[in-house]
Amino acid sequence: GTVQHTLDTAPSGCMGASVWGSPAVDPATGDLYFGTGNNAGPCTEPLAVALIQTDSSLNVLSSWQVPASQQPNKDSDFGSTPTLFTAKLNGVVHQIVGLPNKNGTYYAFDSSAISNGPLWQKRISGGGACPECGKADISPSAWDGQHLFIGGEKASISGVTCAGSIRSLRPSTGGTAWVDCLQSGPVLGAVTAVPGVVFVGAGDTVYGISASTGAILWSYQDTTSGSTFWGALSISDGQVYAGNQDGNLYAFHT
Repeated sequence: GTVQHTLDTAPSGCMGASVWGSPAVDPATGDLYFGTGNNAGPCTEPLAVALIQTDSSLNVLSSWQVPASQQPNKDSDFGSTPTLFTAKLNGVVHQIVGLPNKNGTYYAFDSSAISNGPLWQKRISGGGACPECGKADISPSAWDGQHLFIGGEKASISGVTCAGSIRSLRPSTGGTAWVDCLQSGPVLGAVTAVPGVVFVGAGDTVYGISASTGAILWSYQDTTSGSTFWGALSISDGQVYAGNQDGNLYAFHT
């Protein structure tokens, strides 16, 4: 339990650049990737609203801060956990790291060149300050070795206002392979993926979705008062487990 290393993401006397989500660890290098929250002042915080790369001793190797022009309010946090995946760019396989910001945009970077800025970025929702209100993306994405799956909040999809969404993006460009409009609520918890199927909770409903087509294979709606599936779903021995804000834990056969 001894603390081995520490990193202050904000200068002494400042209170911003909070770390919301868990870091992602590259098993090949031992490097860590994590996002930070907004600048709380009273001084300049270069590591606020940023994606940060450190080595295993928490020495900062690289970082990228969301430009002020892409921060619609003072609460445009990175409130999520990064996802590590691979993509072929110009015939060369690159290691990529991606995560959503509460401004409604998903950013993808070359993991060895964070400071160069995003390789691509994709608008997922309208953005905002309140995840539970459906206005700020915080859901960690999932990678199954071929597809990148991203859960989202309130957005307009093909002219329809959707309470939430789940989509498959092409890892090299961020282009959309498929997208589902979910009217039960926003996706807050991490997307869970197994070969062939993607699972998310959105509002009072749990979904199992085809990874290749986006077709909803099954869903379960919890009609209990106060029902909201906020957390990520877990899968073990052929069962899907989902906790709910109404105090119930559900197990579903796959």
